[in-house]
Amino acid sequence: MLRASVLHKCTHLLRRDYCFYQKYVPLCWLPTPSLFRTHSLQIAVAFALWTTVVVGGFRSLIQYEVTSGAAGELPAEWPAAAPVVFDGTKSNLVMLAHPRCPCTRASLAELVKVMTQSGDAIKATVLFAIPRGDSAWEQGKLWQTAKNIPGVQVSVDRDGVWAKRFGAETSGHVVLFDRHGRVVFRGGITGARGHEGDNPGEQAVINLAFARTGFPDSTPVFGCALSTPIPQLDQNR
Repeated sequence: MLRASVLHKCTHLLRRDYCFYQKYVPLCWLPTPSLFRTHSLQIAVAFALWTTVVVGGFRSLIQYEVTSGAAGELPAEWPAAAPVVFDGTKSNLVMLAHPRCPCTRASLAELVKVMTQSGDAIKATVLFAIPRGDSAWEQGKLWQTAKNIPGVQVSVDRDGVWAKRFGAETSGHVVLFDRHGRVVFRGGITGARGHEGDNPGEQAVINLAFARTGFPDSTPVFGCALSTPIPQLDQNR
């Protein structure tokens, strides 16, 4: 009897609610199949547009990171009257850098690895191309980073005069000379803009410093143009 009574009450409540729904809820409030189709189409279009924007932005970023910079004409031997003293007892490395290029942080990080793995086989110098009148940037973060690398000397290349003599147009450009002053390598020591990690340029410099063969004598350079005005780089940071 109890079960029958409960079942009767439940049936009564369901009938009451159904009647209320029929009486007070207009049919125009109810979602129709066409409304569902319209919303589904809008969602699909929005998702397609979002995907296109994300993929396009990601592709542009990747393209930027793997686009190398320009390189100038390189002398075959150590240039005369260079602001760096040549050491005939070891390989001589010169890196040309922009004082505010964010990509050069990775180049300096790879230079640390080069100096660590090559021991005393390389004499290294970093020349910062600084325009006249911008001496305040000589002691910037990149300058201090380079100065703190054991075995590395840091100097100013006013107006990038010696960068041109060393055939460099892009920050992070490295030139390696053997003990006789002959160029054995030119290029970058990062695999992409601002990317640290093992790469062909870094490995080539380390091995060529020991006169080992079978390594490339040039690699792409990834960085800012040495001629880029400092205010422009500051705005892009």
